[in-house]
Amino acid sequence: MKPIAAPNVGGMITSTINVLARCRCSSLSCRNGLWEPSVSRRRNHDDADMKPELDHEAAPKETGLPVYNARLVGMLLVLGFLNILLIVAAARMAYFPTDLPIARGLQSLAPLSLSWASSITATAEKPWCFVLLALTAIVAWLLRGWRAAVVALPVFFGLWLFGIWLSPLIAQPRPSPELIRVVGHPKGYAFPSIFGLVYAATFGYIGLLAGTQCRGTLRLLIPLVAVSALLIGGCSRIVLGAHWPSDLWVAYLLGLFWIAALFPFVSQTG
Repeated sequence: MKPIAAPNVGGMITSTINVLARCRCSSLSCRNGLWEPSVSRRRNHDDADMKPELDHEAAPKETGLPVYNARLVGMLLVLGFLNILLIVAAARMAYFPTDLPIARGLQSLAPLSLSWASSITATAEKPWCFVLLALTAIVAWLLRGWRAAVVALPVFFGLWLFGIWLSPLIAQPRPSPELIRVVGHPKGYAFPSIFGLVYAATFGYIGLLAGTQCRGTLRLLIPLVAVSALLIGGCSRIVLGAHWPSDLWVAYLLGLFWIAALFPFVSQTG
């Protein structure tokens, strides 16, 4: 089988942010990280009160349903097709061609003490993963309101349960101690990384939410923190020898697809 080149994950995330930003509701604006009706929205509402009933009937009605525009649908189709290809490839090989050199390189740069990596790993395990979920819902509420907080639930449990269901079907073994350093005796299968799915559902969701729904400093600061958490979390699993790099970045791509699919529910009106 021909080697599979790693897709441009950074480019896909940037494209997703641009698409989701176009999908946000124009009736809201972000001020100091909190959402409130925009001035133009209030003016339009006042003007509408002064118009005859005939004008109200002629105006387009808000259905309160999520809107999937052509760009978002196209992006979801591309991401979905790519994820299927990667899942099929993971089921046919123990690791991707680029995994071994990347894993060895990261492990050679890691400090001798890996307690920091073990501590980060614990944040995605029970019960701490539910603490992450609660914090994610709170931050989402502050950034975008109650809808964003509610959507955080299907984002998290959808990815978490999907990973638990998919892992034994793919049955990709954990990295071998004969190839890289493995700390302890990791249980279960390697692909997809449940850790990666949990971090995508929490840090990834908040990063995309702020990157598409906020303005000013928060639009740059929060996604930067989220990307840093994803990178550091992924590195912690690799240096421990619990996952190959592909187990993590494919999990992040799966998370990107699922978050983008649910994102219109954040921006819906009504």
